[in-house]
Amino acid sequence: MICSFSHQIRSLEEYVSYRATNKPELEAQRAYENALSAGRGEFNVSGFCVACGKVVPLKVDLQWGDGVRPNWRERLQCACGLNNRIRAALDFLGELVGKTQNPALYATEQVTPLFAQLHSRHLAITGSEYLRDGTQRGVANANGIRHEDITDLTFATGSFDAVLSFDVLEHVPDYRAAFREIARVLKPRGHLLSSFPFDASLAKTLVRASIGADGSVVHHLPPEYHGDPVDNSGCLCFQVFGWDVLDEMQRAGFSEAHTVFYWSLDRGYLGPNQLLIIGQR
Repeated sequence: MICSFSHQIRSLEEYVSYRATNKPELEAQRAYENALSAGRGEFNVSGFCVACGKVVPLKVDLQWGDGVRPNWRERLQCACGLNNRIRAALDFLGELVGKTQNPALYATEQVTPLFAQLHSRHLAITGSEYLRDGTQRGVANANGIRHEDITDLTFATGSFDAVLSFDVLEHVPDYRAAFREIARVLKPRGHLLSSFPFDASLAKTLVRASIGADGSVVHHLPPEYHGDPVDNSGCLCFQVFGWDVLDEMQRAGFSEAHTVFYWSLDRGYLGPNQLLIIGQR
């Protein structure tokens, strides 16, 4: 196990029980984080970076925070470019495919520090971005960036041991089609390792925007845009997922789906409700 504090949770009821059972530990974690960051705009925390293979200083600041507290999920960044959530994802990937010789991987990103790290470690990896420059699906543009639509992938059925998708699915209005496609391209017993905005207090996914019958965007809440590595205009967030997303994954073809909540001082995985979502084909 990567972290001594790591819990698989499959429902809101299990989450409520987890919070009650681990209340003293969770309160101690928050107290540590508050003491660590109190009155400090920028500082370093020592932690093991799985990409670098050693203990390194991890940068923390108030970028993407609330002006007082850090956004722990997006900071704790190593000099290699990987932040808290991405370092953890790389760590958990090792557990999922560590016994597979030369695993076939697909990442729904290609121009990021994570993909560079993955490409240096795994020969059989394919990455892509969602391009808007007229490039055909399954083809690379002049810059060598492959275009894929996660709701209509060009890969053959059963192509990959693992699919990696981090903070992408909230930008996909038809996320159910995306889950179906991911399940299709996975080998039997292959895994989806993912992260996306997830509100552990929600039984059902919160829809912020949708696509109307005429193809236009319908906003149900004030629009929220996130960064896009290939488009400076950003990406609209269509939904914040709740616990029903695990049921949606199983309906899409996964045999099992769960969240993993984790926290580790040694590895610099700090912050409340740090989690990944894992599905098995």
